[in-house]
Amino acid sequence: MTLGKLGRFEEAETYHFASLRKSRITLGHNHPSVGMTLNNIGLMYHQKSDKVMAIKYLLEGLEIMKTSKASDLSQIESLINIANAYIVIGEFYKATQALEDSEVIVSRQFLPPLSEISYINDTWGTLYLKQGQLDKATEMFDNAALGRETMSYGGTVHVEILVNAIKVAT
Repeated sequence: MTLGKLGRFEEAETYHFASLRKSRITLGHNHPSVGMTLNNIGLMYHQKSDKVMAIKYLLEGLEIMKTSKASDLSQIESLINIANAYIVIGEFYKATQALEDSEVIVSRQFLPPLSEISYINDTWGTLYLKQGQLDKATEMFDNAALGRETMSYGGTVHVEILVNAIKVAT
């Protein structure tokens, strides 16, 4: 992930695909770790602005996570990543579906995962902002900020969500 964030995509691609090959050999093709590796490849392509490849790998990773019964948190994060990829290309219906699916998984939790709920709310905010629904975007960014504040007042993610709320206000 770090190599992609640094813009060193060739190295990141080499690393991710080597990891995928090794995971498939040692764990099989339908293991949750293989799904997570595919998710990471999708995120790398998202950072690289190759949205078609990003969505391809994110969806493939999610499918393996679902069939292999990966942890709910892994599936939620994958669905949020898919929603973010669809938002960028303007596929708002598909982004909405991914976010709704993530909320269904959250609703089954005995102890709701606050960080994922905040991440979902932030992604809803981004979706509404892209659609020009400023009131809804503000509400979701505020909800995300409140959730993050509960967990880590003044932390990086909390501040990032506050910045998103400020973007809507300006």
